[in-house]
Amino acid sequence: MYQRAKSENCPVSLDELKQWNYIESNLFDEKLKTCLYAAIASAESHANIIIWPSTFTLALDHIEHEIPVFACPVSSISIIVDGSPLAASLYQFDGNVILVDGSVQGSNMTVTLEAGIDPMDDDIRSAILLISSELFRNPTDSVKQLPTASQLLLQPFRRANI
Repeated sequence: MYQRAKSENCPVSLDELKQWNYIESNLFDEKLKTCLYAAIASAESHANIIIWPSTFTLALDHIEHEIPVFACPVSSISIIVDGSPLAASLYQFDGNVILVDGSVQGSNMTVTLEAGIDPMDDDIRSAILLISSELFRNPTDSVKQLPTASQLLLQPFRRANI
C-alpha cells in the first residue's frame, strides 16, 4: 500500500476560507482548518483525483513488473531497485499502471510518485471553499452529500474508477 505524505502547503489557505466566509477574527481558525482539510479529502474522493500535492511511496520486498497507480494526476515517478535508481527507459507509465521491464531483477523496490493539482484550478478551489463553508456552518451530521454547486464544479475533473 502506498504511503502518502502531503506537501506542507495546503492548496487552499485558511485566509482564503476566512475571506470567503467574511470572517475577520481568529476565533474559529482551528475549526476552519479542520473543515478545510475535510473538504479537500471530500473533493478528492468525489473527483477521484489527488488535489493536495503529495508524495506517495510504495516499498516492496520483491520486484513487481506491473504496479497499479491510483493517484492522478502524476507529475513524476522514480523507482529504486536494491538501493539504485532505475533508469526511466526501463519502465513506462500508462496512466493506470507502471510497467517495469521484465529484465529488471532484484530483491526490493521502492516506487515514489509525485501527484496533485498544481497550480490549483479555480473551479476546484471554489468547490473546496463551498464544501468547507458548508461543513463549518453545519457542524452536526446534517451534510449528507456535497453541495450541488461543488459537485458541478468538480464534475469536469472527475476520473472514473478503474
